Amino acid sequence: MSDEEAQKRCERCNRASSDILCLNCVTRLHRSLDEIREFSSMIDSAIPATRGVSSARSSERTLGVNIDALDVLAGNDTLPLLESWEIAIRHDFDLTPYGIVTEAQKHSVMLRERIDFIKVWLTRLLEARWPLLADMHQEIAREAARLARIACVDEHDGWRVECPTDVEDGMCRRRLRVTRDDLDNDSEVLCRSCKRMWTARRLVVVSAAAQDIDVWVPAETLADWYGVTKRTLRRWVKQGLIERRGRLLSDRSMRRQIALDSV
Repeated sequence: MSDEEAQKRCERCNRASSDILCLNCVTRLHRSLDEIREFSSMIDSAIPATRGVSSARSSERTLGVNIDALDVLAGNDTLPLLESWEIAIRHDFDLTPYGIVTEAQKHSVMLRERIDFIKVWLTRLLEARWPLLADMHQEIAREAARLARIACVDEHDGWRVECPTDVEDGMCRRRLRVTRDDLDNDSEVLCRSCKRMWTARRLVVVSAAAQDIDVWVPAETLADWYGVTKRTLRRWVKQGLIERRGRLLSDRSMRRQIALDSV
């Protein structure tokens, strides 16, 4: 390896790397694409089960939220994001423009094909040192984490979320506690600031789906969502970079730190 190659750095995490992205970041990008496929499928499969459910209660154990709460989930954001990156790749590499060979398809099929396209082209993007690759990595990893928040509602014992109710000054944002029993029974949760009454599951799912709403989860959950080691996460917490309340950590501060760490 030449001196010039030895000085090269991963453009996302700044580790030493002869490629534009290091092996760890390439692995994480593949993992994020796989997670988008997996979590989107989990979310989509939950939608039919919610049809006809009362607006007040739901006895579903998985994503048994009201159907009108699902308009903020996977379909509205994930597919357009992946499409935008396929369009950019096709443009920069003089491929057939996106859409000309694409006919009307099911959402799940289109999502799978966009993911497969990016995976197939990833080696070529690395070889070409495509200047948008680090940005694509960041956006796709962030979307995978968002879908994980939505799809994994039942995978830990409780949540702290900011109330997502619209009020005059924006969003309420009062921190609300949702317990394991609340989720199991889809109990009602009252926000004492805005007086909005939520069913527990809908509150968690809507909050988890919104990028600008903070959710508070255990360290192991946060580390898994973002593909960082527990050691790194503990270091960030110790340095005050990740906000902590008891045993729960702030997802918003984690997103902020991930973005800063990749600059």
